[in-house]
Amino acid sequence: MLDIVDIKKEDIGKKLSICGWIKNHRKQSNFGFIALSDGTSQNPLQVVYTKDLKDFLEIQKLHIGSSIKVCGTLVESQGSGQEFELSLENLELLGDCRQAFGSSVECLLIQRRSPNASLHPDFFHLL
Repeated sequence: MLDIVDIKKEDIGKKLSICGWIKNHRKQSNFGFIALSDGTSQNPLQVVYTKDLKDFLEIQKLHIGSSIKVCGTLVESQGSGQEFELSLENLELLGDCRQAFGSSVECLLIQRRSPNASLHPDFFHLL
């Protein structure tokens, strides 16, 4: 098991296993992106998955905040914002985080706290 902070550009092409929490999940019809955070780095690891995976539909149902273990190959990133990303081959759900409070509170609790509380007036007591 590897920490996100320990992943280097020299690891491109290697198979990695990482545990963490879903910080963001962008779902498309044929692929998706998971921003995975394990608490060792301020920058999450982008995990990319495609419709070719047998568990594609189950992966699309994962909630922000859920704990997962991902296994895949580290590849050079095709997009901007990161040097590399993990091409997902296998995912194990360790703990689900249901959307009991709705997306507003969920996003507020997972994202960095805003230095300007007026951006979240309904949740001022949480800051």
